Amino acid sequence: MPTSGSYTFNMTRDQIILDAMYMIGAAGVGETPSDNDLQYCARQLNMLCKELEAEALHVWSTVFQGTLYLQPGQTSYTLSSTSSDHASVSVVETTLTNSYDATDVALVVGTVSGMTVGDHIGIQLDTNYVYWTTISTINSGTKTVTIPNPGLESAAAAGNQVYTYTTPLVRPLKIIDARRRDNTNLDVELTLMGSLEYANLPNKILPANAQPTSFYYHPLLTEGIFYCWPTPCDGSSRIKFTYERTLQDLVNASDTLDFPQEWYSPVLWLLAIRIAPAFGAAAQIDRLAPIAEKMLTKVLTWDGEYASVSFRPDYRS
Repeated sequence: MPTSGSYTFNMTRDQIILDAMYMIGAAGVGETPSDNDLQYCARQLNMLCKELEAEALHVWSTVFQGTLYLQPGQTSYTLSSTSSDHASVSVVETTLTNSYDATDVALVVGTVSGMTVGDHIGIQLDTNYVYWTTISTINSGTKTVTIPNPGLESAAAAGNQVYTYTTPLVRPLKIIDARRRDNTNLDVELTLMGSLEYANLPNKILPANAQPTSFYYHPLLTEGIFYCWPTPCDGSSRIKFTYERTLQDLVNASDTLDFPQEWYSPVLWLLAIRIAPAFGAAAQIDRLAPIAEKMLTKVLTWDGEYASVSFRPDYRS
């Protein structure tokens, strides 16, 4: 028998709301609820989605790899879309082909693939500081990028690192793990510290000539603070990290859920439970709750990472 060949089933914000209202008898099929009812249900749906973030759901849809660029002597970095520090999901990393002096604006690099005009660009100077500016023009034929005047702050040798990205990183909910990548592209795993462990470090900087071996992440309301220890001694290394991002809001009637299709059923049933009391259908909660809980358990069990687990004894005690 023929099949559709389609894999794109989706539901909009208002379709989910209408189905939930149908389930509890708050609206009949084909009826158009009032705008006030739709807005109430939209608020409840958004709150439900934010609550589900606490379930560590949808590993493969909101878990991303980010890159944080370091500066020598800088211990903490702000992660947000408006931060003056530099972190992103999609980055281009290359090197200078030639050596340059202070005030130079035309730079030949190893590749310009993936770069666009207006991107943030960081150039490692010979002082090991990373000078950040933006890309003014790109010549793909000569692999040359130009930066605005006054150009480089100081000299930069051939082979120095060049980093570019378009979109700054949005505040991570949680950083799961992190690695320091050096200028030879080798990764060294960083140890995750808790807030008390980091606070109890007697010196947040020393040793002065070291590279980070540990990190601590402190999420705030609109931004997150990434602390690394020891403080990096140069800008040739960067932090590659795995993080969970927040779910996008459902603002418009046609917005779709920011997570996989497999979550639609539990979200629908959980929403029906949340809105039932407001529509005089609280008596239906006992009927809906066991089914919703079963759906939630099933999808949480499915939505995990397949990886081996090993245990080893702790000989320190």
